[in-house]
Amino acid sequence: MNAPRIGILGGTFDPPHIGHLVLAQSALTQAQLDCVLFIPAGRPAFKLETVVASAEHRLAMTRLAVEDNPDFAVCDCEVTRTEVSYTIDTLRELKASLGPSAKLFLIIGADSAAELETWKDADELSSLAEILCAARGEGGAATEHKGDEAQLASGHKGEGHKGDEGHKGDVSFCVRSLRHKRVRPLCVPRPLCVPPLCVPTPIAPRPLCVPTPIAMPALAISSTELRQALAKKVSIRYLVPDRVIAYIRKHSLYDR
Repeated sequence: MNAPRIGILGGTFDPPHIGHLVLAQSALTQAQLDCVLFIPAGRPAFKLETVVASAEHRLAMTRLAVEDNPDFAVCDCEVTRTEVSYTIDTLRELKASLGPSAKLFLIIGADSAAELETWKDADELSSLAEILCAARGEGGAATEHKGDEAQLASGHKGEGHKGDEGHKGDVSFCVRSLRHKRVRPLCVPRPLCVPPLCVPTPIAPRPLCVPTPIAMPALAISSTELRQALAKKVSIRYLVPDRVIAYIRKHSLYDR
């Protein structure tokens, strides 16, 4: 059996928006991943003063954002931590939980790729995961990774999930779900300058120390700007999934 290929997309998700989903789907398709784990940050190392919604709310909103895509899951391995977490800590935990055969792919934005050397234990990142990044100018603010903000998350059960949603954050649940998927052959896409919505042809793997570009439509969506729009009662329809908007309204998030 081929090793499962698992994408990791971390961030504060404050709130999660369409840019996050498009980046995850682009990575899933182009890197031929089996699934993408969204991991909301618990206590982000570089954003302690700017996170607005609680970890529980952000976890619940992320679950709502991905619930209609069977290839997406939410992992809650960070929200319950009391200490500040870093990307490297969560990659180590996932590698230990999923086993040495699992192949991890860390999905980041172009700005974060330029700052990788400043991350904690940056020299170990490529030994734990291959790095995929949105090509500069083709994802802009689609993700919220700044510095080491790509922390991954774990959390308490929040509103907005149904049935066994409360177990989706458990790493063992993610492993069990992978057993029902058809594992695709190892193949990594070549970088291409392509128009929006065009998918490049996969070729042989690149060295792990070099981020592999992911082509995606240009979506300059910022969670900060979305929060500002919500505070001013400006519509964010089509920028954030409807289920997430309903949750925000229900709990009066970002009103000021």
